[in-house]
Amino acid sequence: LPQVNEISWFHTSVSTFFLMLVFISCLNLTLCSNFFSDSSVTGSKFIVVF
Repeated sequence: LPQVNEISWFHTSVSTFFLMLVFISCLNLTLCSNFFSDSSVTGSKFIVVF
């Protein structure tokens, strides 16, 4: 049983870490695209993202 719990905890940690990486990369892409666009487009993009 302890071994199964360890595997589940490890799987959950990896999944959470992967989701965080995806979220951060998407956020970085959004910020970079907003940086190269005008303020009106930036506002609409931020509304869509958040």
